[in-house]
Amino acid sequence: HTRTLKVSYAEPPFLQEGQLRMQPRAEDTQQTKELSVEIPASESSHDSSAQRLHALDKLTLHAQRTSMMDSLLLDSYGKDPGSLGLTTATMTYALLSSAPVVNCFRVRWWRWTFLAINTFMTVLWVAGATSRDPISQGMVPAHKYYRFTNLEHRNSSLGSPSSPGIAEFGLERVGQMRGSAGGSLQGMGPLCLASDARGSLTVEGATITLSLADKPERMFDSWYLVTLRGKGTEGLDAVRFKLEASDDPSFAESTVVGASSHTYNAAKLKLLFDTPAPIPLERRSQYNVDVRLPDWVMWIDIICWGLYVVSAGIIHASSFSGRHQYTYPGLMAGFFVLFIADFTAAFIYLSHELSTKPSDLPFDYKHTAAHSVFFFVKGTSFLICLFIGKYTQKDFELAFLVHGAFLLAGSAYGGFTTFGTETVLAGKQSDVALALAFLLFGFAIIIQKARMAVKAVRGIAPGKEKYDEVWSKVMQEQAEAVQRLQRVVREMQKEMLASENLKVPRQRNRQDRDAVNLVNLPRKLSGGLRRTRRGSQVTDDTSFSGSPTSPTHFGSSISVLVPSDSGGSLRARSSLNYLEQNVLQTERTVLCFRNARAGRSVQFGRQVDSLDQLHAQAFLVHDLFLDYVVHLGKQHGGKFKLKVPAEHTGPEPEPEFAEWNSTGEPQTKFALGGIKSVKSFVEKLDTAYGCDVSMLLDMVRETLYFDSVADLVSCLRAIKREPQVEVVQVKSTMDDTTRKLWAGMRFVKLNLRLSGNEEAQDLAVDTHICELVLTLTDIGRSQTREMGKAYRQWRKCKRTTEKMQRLVKQLCSVTCMFGGLVGKTEPNSREEETPFSLVPGSASSGDTLQMYQDVGSGTAAQWSESPCGVGLGSPTAGRNRPAPQVSDDTMEVVVSAGSERGRVLSSGLYISVPSVFHVRRQSISDQEIGSCNATSWGVELSSEVQELIKGLSHLSTLGVLHFDDRRWKTSSDYARADASSFSSVFFSMRPVTAVGYRWQTQVTLFVLGCYYALVVFSSVSRREMQYKPWGSYKHFRLETMRTRDKKEGGEITGPGVSDFNVLGHTRCSSEGMLGDFDPEAAHLTFSGPVGSSFLVSYPESRSMTGWYIKTGAGEGSEPLDPAYFNVWATNDNVVVGDGSCALALGREEGRWWERGGAMEAEWCGAKWSKVGSPQHVSLTTVTPPEHPIKFIETEIDLPMERGLLQTFHFLMDYRVFYGIYVLPPLFYSMGGFMGSFSRIITMRFPDFQGAHFWFGLSFALASVSHLVAASVAFSIGQFILGWIALNFAVTASMLSFVCIRQGLWFLPVLAASGLQGLVGWTAISIWLWHSPVGGGVSFSGLAVLLVAVSVASMRVWSIRKSRLLLKHDQEVYDDLWAKLLEGEDSRFSINHLEKVVRMIGLDARNYCRQHNRLRADKLPPAIRAGYIARSASHPPLNPLFWDLGFWFLPGRLDPHSKVSSINQLYAGAAIANLLVVERLKVWAEDTGGMFMLRKSEDRSGERFVKWADAKNNAALRSQVEWTSLKRQGRAIEKLLRSYQHQPDRLLDISRNCIIFDNMVDMTNCIGKISTDSSVRIERLKNRLSPSYNSDETAGYRDMCINLRVVNKQAETLGAEIHMCEVQLVLRKFAELKTNEGHRRYVIARNRRGV
Repeated sequence: HTRTLKVSYAEPPFLQEGQLRMQPRAEDTQQTKELSVEIPASESSHDSSAQRLHALDKLTLHAQRTSMMDSLLLDSYGKDPGSLGLTTATMTYALLSSAPVVNCFRVRWWRWTFLAINTFMTVLWVAGATSRDPISQGMVPAHKYYRFTNLEHRNSSLGSPSSPGIAEFGLERVGQMRGSAGGSLQGMGPLCLASDARGSLTVEGATITLSLADKPERMFDSWYLVTLRGKGTEGLDAVRFKLEASDDPSFAESTVVGASSHTYNAAKLKLLFDTPAPIPLERRSQYNVDVRLPDWVMWIDIICWGLYVVSAGIIHASSFSGRHQYTYPGLMAGFFVLFIADFTAAFIYLSHELSTKPSDLPFDYKHTAAHSVFFFVKGTSFLICLFIGKYTQKDFELAFLVHGAFLLAGSAYGGFTTFGTETVLAGKQSDVALALAFLLFGFAIIIQKARMAVKAVRGIAPGKEKYDEVWSKVMQEQAEAVQRLQRVVREMQKEMLASENLKVPRQRNRQDRDAVNLVNLPRKLSGGLRRTRRGSQVTDDTSFSGSPTSPTHFGSSISVLVPSDSGGSLRARSSLNYLEQNVLQTERTVLCFRNARAGRSVQFGRQVDSLDQLHAQAFLVHDLFLDYVVHLGKQHGGKFKLKVPAEHTGPEPEPEFAEWNSTGEPQTKFALGGIKSVKSFVEKLDTAYGCDVSMLLDMVRETLYFDSVADLVSCLRAIKREPQVEVVQVKSTMDDTTRKLWAGMRFVKLNLRLSGNEEAQDLAVDTHICELVLTLTDIGRSQTREMGKAYRQWRKCKRTTEKMQRLVKQLCSVTCMFGGLVGKTEPNSREEETPFSLVPGSASSGDTLQMYQDVGSGTAAQWSESPCGVGLGSPTAGRNRPAPQVSDDTMEVVVSAGSERGRVLSSGLYISVPSVFHVRRQSISDQEIGSCNATSWGVELSSEVQELIKGLSHLSTLGVLHFDDRRWKTSSDYARADASSFSSVFFSMRPVTAVGYRWQTQVTLFVLGCYYALVVFSSVSRREMQYKPWGSYKHFRLETMRTRDKKEGGEITGPGVSDFNVLGHTRCSSEGMLGDFDPEAAHLTFSGPVGSSFLVSYPESRSMTGWYIKTGAGEGSEPLDPAYFNVWATNDNVVVGDGSCALALGREEGRWWERGGAMEAEWCGAKWSKVGSPQHVSLTTVTPPEHPIKFIETEIDLPMERGLLQTFHFLMDYRVFYGIYVLPPLFYSMGGFMGSFSRIITMRFPDFQGAHFWFGLSFALASVSHLVAASVAFSIGQFILGWIALNFAVTASMLSFVCIRQGLWFLPVLAASGLQGLVGWTAISIWLWHSPVGGGVSFSGLAVLLVAVSVASMRVWSIRKSRLLLKHDQEVYDDLWAKLLEGEDSRFSINHLEKVVRMIGLDARNYCRQHNRLRADKLPPAIRAGYIARSASHPPLNPLFWDLGFWFLPGRLDPHSKVSSINQLYAGAAIANLLVVERLKVWAEDTGGMFMLRKSEDRSGERFVKWADAKNNAALRSQVEWTSLKRQGRAIEKLLRSYQHQPDRLLDISRNCIIFDNMVDMTNCIGKISTDSSVRIERLKNRLSPSYNSDETAGYRDMCINLRVVNKQAETLGAEIHMCEVQLVLRKFAELKTNEGHRRYVIARNRRGV
């Protein structure tokens, strides 16, 4: 029972004086010697059939994973641990996780607390904004007496002021309003002298007092002063002053309401008396002391707080609705938007402060800069929070502290610079409270984390004491062995430091020979779908057809040669033709996949970022790693921990350990590490690794226990010398170093790769890092469950404790620095040790030999016995080493020079030359994969199936199995794969996105962007025109067209107003300004009523900015007030005469709006131009018009008060103007430009949003702008503009909604939005201009409606053209069908077939979808127990399913769980298709069915062959053309066009056909299928029925069967749930099918968009 191991080794003579020269001399010669060593047979042989059996089990179970589970399921759990069932809804877990923000909002009490805080802050802000003190906002309160006091002359040398220093002062209001009535009815009024603020001025010393007749009803908006008259009085001007108000003429109780200077902080006015005012030097000049808070300040405040409320609302909505995936993006978006808003506000404030800063008053600028500084500081805090949230969400408490500190500092700075030492926190109450709240939260989180850390450290303290006690005994008894252990560890660490491939240990992907990262393949292929030439089918890339001979038979073993990108060389790899043609499908995918699998020279690429990939690697490598660990244990006395018996009760027993004595010993005896559970690694990934998947190095982990340190050292040295194992990291705590905040356990942890193992290489898992822990049994015996629980809690808090440790260390260093203790640290007690020599004859040779003798047979050439029934195999050559030669009778191991390590054989002989053992192990090669065709539970699998499931395992381990899902996600988001006709695209699920990628649309969008950019320019120009005086006329006339009592035409005898005049550049009436401030209004040649008009004439032409009127002065004149009037102007000579010209003919014709709508008129010998009406709107044009407004023909209701002044201005309120005419076109222009370039940008940046997003965003912003303008218009009484803006807002909202949501109802909603815009504007036109086209046509609504109608028309035209294209083919098929119906036998067969189908009962209306397996864990307990009791007879399930709690029931479909993964569908289809083909052969043989043959080069010969003839004919059998799986591009097309993005509706991915000569054979085949127990029919589509409408298939007819394979093979592989399609076709119909006809069908299909 022994075998002889012959070792041939070379003894180089260039060893001199115990030194090894790595480079020999030319004269050196080598002498070859042989050494024979007897090795027990159990140590040198292995059962290769058992290996293949176990490997087949692994591949089978892995196939279940690919066909029954979403390819990215574990990744979804990693992103949302709560969906896995982890207790994430606790504050402890949330604060320690890598996503504390999201997890905190899972905690119920925190959600409500956050909502309450935000509600309180919002209420506080709203209360402060609505209840502001009017005085603090710059208003002048209403009092009867006002006193101006001069505090300082301009010439300060004059001493204390003895005169007021001004000529007069007065009070102003916007629009000359008096009391609660009067003012401007149209446009935005200026500051003018208030009509109720006239009174007497009294001068007394340095004061001047204004006494009003009566106390005004309402406060004033501002006040003014007038400089002194006469030259030389400049020095007497008052530059420092104050204004007081009181109802007591003695001013015993007064209020300061004005000063020479002022500033604001947090929207609060601060009057400054020590700062001079910039009084103009011009004499008799008016200086307005306007200290009102600008409107833009209020809007900045509203926008900033509004955005904060919106972002908080998004967070609340996502957290309360359970959609936590939107919580963190909503928070980050809120931070970004608030950062932009605050910086914009800061720049606006800064520009305002710079523009208003007097050049000689730097002190004033110092105060006013508080606004910009505050917003800069606030915006910077949001930017820092954004970076913290982006890069270190784990420390999100820093964001609270930073934002709170910055906000508090900004408020403190503003308050201090504004109010001095009165109060530091003089900012807004809401800002200060918010800052304190943020600081409180930040400190509360830090304190809570510190408490948890301290608790965790205290929890591990008892265990640490036990560990220290055990270790102290070990140090006393085995100190020398511990020192050797430390030296070995340091040697291994030095070797890793010297390695050129050493990086931070991470799980990494393979890199192919051409240095293309395979992990990038799914991302690259996600955009690979493209559209070919017009009318052709969408393709993925170049379809892979195999070798030049195109062997489409998937059972063949012909290798396919794929040219390399690097040098054009051909690589012949193992035959995976079926996988390549049906799953990978494209040459690009196949090339990358083959290059990654090629060769054993593995290069490491990017880090693994998929949990599904990592777990697949762990599942396939686990047994190989365990074999190696068992081998180490047997060779070096390692032990495994025994499980506690299930029947044990009472206290926890002391752990026991045992060796793995024999191969047949059950694994269930030991408590093995195995594969980390899903919950465990997801929790660890979330709490410790920051969701970095590559840091999970312990997915596969085992622990070996040793009785002595010497055994542990020997094991460690064996690992060090093992060439097929690559050590990537070594960590040892088995030393005498004192560590703080440490759990205390002593161990040696190694992270390994099985990089030299052939089976690991063959399964592409040689890059996976496993974890091996080596420790002592004494340490293991001291462990308890409580210690393990405390350790796990400490591990969660480890990051916090490390931070605390660093903080304490830094504080101590600072203390030592100030205490003069620098350099007084304790010296290092560890002495530097010289590395020992490995060469015999050196000083340490004896010690070295002794240590190596401890190894024993640690380097034996076999890892033989396996707990899994399979050995890991012999050590193989390291990477980039030549393969060895092995004899048959004896295992000859060649020891070659040039390696890096020495060897000691079991005889004790030490070979000083480093050596590598090469032993060939019989692996599961592709040629031998079919030699064992059954699993361990007795299910036979064909070689083709084994080949396929092995390829699927490679896809999983290489991280490319999910490339179809990535491609589908990209296609569904951006609709890049839709090659439908232009009109048919609108009927898909992503019409806007798909249309946005067409070049016609992109050009149109660019033109629209330019158009709306010109509209914006035109609107801004119109705004400038409104600011300037308009026109130049001598004569102005107000003509009353309709009175309050409904009189019009000849019934009107007078204008109904007591005064009328135009407004000049001051935009104030003569009563609202000083007499000489408007020179043009100083002289009037005529002013008075003429008939129904009021005429005003000037000697010279003058411009106008508006006009004013006064209501009738007489009692009872209210009915004569004008309800509608026109303002006319002319430069012609007006001859009034006796006034008879004012009663000209034509006034009785038509209604008042028909007469008043004209823009020109003849009156009293002059040609008049219309320049005004009671109300107007602005125009939307591309070029600036000559006149910037359009007059409205609606009535107004003047106040009933007599003699009341009313002003009318052309200048529209800026908020309404910009909200309606500037911002929406700007947003439309942005959407047009971004949509036109979205295709180019997304090709470079795949995460960039498509055209639909930019359309929706532009319409949404335009809708918000219109709504804000409407609310402002309604608030200021301009209801017409409010309704116009509201109409635009509704249309924009509908367009925004339909662009973002899209869907099948896109076109109806688009038409509805266009109709709404058109009807809404038509109704407004009828209301305002009494005509549907009076205000013009809504071109936007009309354009949208025309687009919808045009698309519908084009759709009808495309369908008609597609039918015409297939008309000839349909006629041919219909003629054939008519001939079949002519024969009596044929009709009988057709009717009989229909009866058979009806008897089966599964007609085309039967519901049919791709469903997942039924899960017993979702069933009620009573039903669940029954299913589980019968589960013993079912095939084994992948352990991952049990880990996840998925109790799948074979053969049972879950009607409520539909397949949503494309990769899952294709993996299941690939397996099911192989199984279906086997049944097809049986059915065809029994019923005379035929299959199609590959076309010969000369296009001659038979096209079909009966399987009964081809079954035993190898030549015919090899020529059969089996149908491949549906092209992935076509599948995505169907999802986009017809299946509403529902992958479960794809029932024909696996499709096959059988051809029959007659209906009888077809009917018999249906009977065979329906009675076959291996399949289950789900649906029958009888297109051979006379009642079938052949227009749906262009005349083509067949029998379509949807079925599932339900035999043992399908259940074992998880493919019994996949729905396949089998077509039964008559030969005559099959013969009519041609390539040209199929091309026409593809063109027609694209035109119809199906």
